[in-house]
Amino acid sequence: MLEKKLNTKIISFISIAALFFSQSTVAANAKARTSRHHGQADLNSQLAKVRNDISNRSNKSQVLMSQIKSFQNQIDTESKKLEGLNQSINEKQARIDELQEKITQQRETLANLVRDEYISGNGLTQIEALVNSDDFWDLLDSADIIQKLSNRELEDIKSYVSLLDELDKIKEDLAKDKDFSYSTKEHLSANKKELESTLKNNNSIIASLKNKETQIAFEKKKQEEATSKAHMDYISSHKSQYTKGRYRHPIPGYRITSPFGKRRRGFHYGVDFSGSGINGKPILAVADGVVIKSNSTDKWGHGWGYCVMVDHGNGYATQYAHLSAVSVKPGQHVKSGDVLGKVGNTGHSFGSHLHFETWHNGSRYNPATELQ
Repeated sequence: MLEKKLNTKIISFISIAALFFSQSTVAANAKARTSRHHGQADLNSQLAKVRNDISNRSNKSQVLMSQIKSFQNQIDTESKKLEGLNQSINEKQARIDELQEKITQQRETLANLVRDEYISGNGLTQIEALVNSDDFWDLLDSADIIQKLSNRELEDIKSYVSLLDELDKIKEDLAKDKDFSYSTKEHLSANKKELESTLKNNNSIIASLKNKETQIAFEKKKQEEATSKAHMDYISSHKSQYTKGRYRHPIPGYRITSPFGKRRRGFHYGVDFSGSGINGKPILAVADGVVIKSNSTDKWGHGWGYCVMVDHGNGYATQYAHLSAVSVKPGQHVKSGDVLGKVGNTGHSFGSHLHFETWHNGSRYNPATELQ
């Protein structure tokens, strides 16, 4: 008797422990699935941001290259102008050399005149006074001076001073030309150099972003492989659970209004549920499974509109179409009775209803044989 009671207690303890372990495992698996789902969403967000940054930076590089090309064209244009300017500079320099030679000759001529005047006993002549004067033209305007100069002497002095004026002007023009040539080249080169530096830095950032993109894509691939493995493990562990006639009702309270089979036009590969007030009603997963399709991008186009497909393992799957809203994402594990979305009228539909399909090994069959 004592032994029987002891065995009963042991069995009870083992049962409780097994139940606790099972619940703990389920909770741990659910937590892991949630973590993977959030991790994938985070990686997708990071990847989208990095790719957007790369796109923006690439566009900036294109703009910079275009600006650099524009500056190079300006530099080429200015270089051609500077070639002509350099020729003008050379011509002016030749004229300066020529004037310097003439001025030297004129000085010698005037020096001879001064010497002749000095020999004749006139001392410091008017010519010498004119040549050495700080204000030659004011002095030359003096009637007294003019009267004492011969026409030849006066012409020689005027010629000398004219040469000096021309020399000063050409030197001034030459300096301006050289300054312009130098400043133009410096300005264009500096702008081009600054743009090239910015482009180099921008391209360096792009390279860094691409490395980051590669790393995130690698992590994303690892996550997807882990999710895929978890999916397969989940399906393998639930193979025996899904047999015909085991699906719950996808939208309790509403009956089938359009059956599976031939129609006047084509073949109806599912069943439709409709009725008063059905629009917006929650649609339930008919069994445990993994969401393999979750489309919410075809609201008004042809086809299923917003739709969801769930893989139940062992080759079985179900599809829910024409939804007004989708509540799940691909890769998400769902339990029987979980809300997948809401009834709607999206896609190729002429009124609010749920189009429900059952699949096995890639082929559709009559859902009425599955529903409890």
